[in-house]
Amino acid sequence: GGIDSSRLNQLDTTFQVIPARVISNSVNRYHNFIVLDKGSRHGVVPHTGVVTANGVVGIVRRVAPSSSVAMSVLHLQTRISARVRNKGYFGWINWTGKNTRSFKLNDVPKDALVALGDTIETSGYSAIFPEGIMLGTIEKIGLEPGSNYYSLDVKYSTDLSRLSWAYIVKDLRQREKL
Repeated sequence: GGIDSSRLNQLDTTFQVIPARVISNSVNRYHNFIVLDKGSRHGVVPHTGVVTANGVVGIVRRVAPSSSVAMSVLHLQTRISARVRNKGYFGWINWTGKNTRSFKLNDVPKDALVALGDTIETSGYSAIFPEGIMLGTIEKIGLEPGSNYYSLDVKYSTDLSRLSWAYIVKDLRQREKL
């Protein structure tokens, strides 16, 4: 069985959605990867996003004819352009390397009106993910002394340890690489 894709049906027509089964998925390292059962013969190309109905899970890095490897959001080098829903503040979200649901949102200015429980979502500023895909919610607001930016702790929306199906989202405006 797959997962409910009703949220993904709202994606703008500039994105193609390719359902994929998760072949393998690591969550216990600092650099985790997800192997999917769809590849170049299904239209998958590098630098495409991987999502579930609950949120973002990774970015495709390598593609073979019938499979692909995505860098998980549980990878210390993954950074995703994010915003605070309905408030217009932007920043970068990345994993802390601690537990699988603990992320940081960086670069939000300290004069931003943010609150506990605010939803964090994709910004749409990159061609990898459509805007408005759920990332998580703010669970702690911090401010380093002398800093002009918040340190926001985000509880991630997707439990990556239970991942069995995902959707590869391909921006049709990107030029296909040969």
